[in-house]
Amino acid sequence: MTYLNKFFTIMLLLFLAGCGKENELKELARLPIKEISRQGFKTEETHLDLKKGEEVIFYTDLDVHYKDELVLGYLVEIKNGEESKGIIRLEAIEEAEFVEAVKSSVSDTIYRKLTKEIGSYEVEEDGNYLFRAALMSSPNFTLKIDKADLILKK
Repeated sequence: MTYLNKFFTIMLLLFLAGCGKENELKELARLPIKEISRQGFKTEETHLDLKKGEEVIFYTDLDVHYKDELVLGYLVEIKNGEESKGIIRLEAIEEAEFVEAVKSSVSDTIYRKLTKEIGSYEVEEDGNYLFRAALMSSPNFTLKIDKADLILKK
């Protein structure tokens, strides 16, 4: 094997080793949220036993269609036992992404299907954590949600 072949073989192996990082993450929970919270919160929740220093990574798995501009995200309340750790906002679709969407030439409907990382939370102390999530959007009454899952991984 020539040096060039060895070099390309090593580079290919390094590339393949790096590709699997997302697959190494363990899915802890999946919160399927079927509707937007407009009046009162429509929430899904899960409890997780976590250790200090662990990082929970949030992903969204979306399949939506709509007209006009849309900002779509999750509000996630975090508690350790009865102690509130706060509420975080995670953007699933931002205004800047509007121009990247695929628009149907017939109905001007935008179809979005995506899975992406949208944030993280570092655990401050051991405990049983509650993650309660609601789906929020900018006013858009054309929005149809086929799927809006908030995924928690570590």
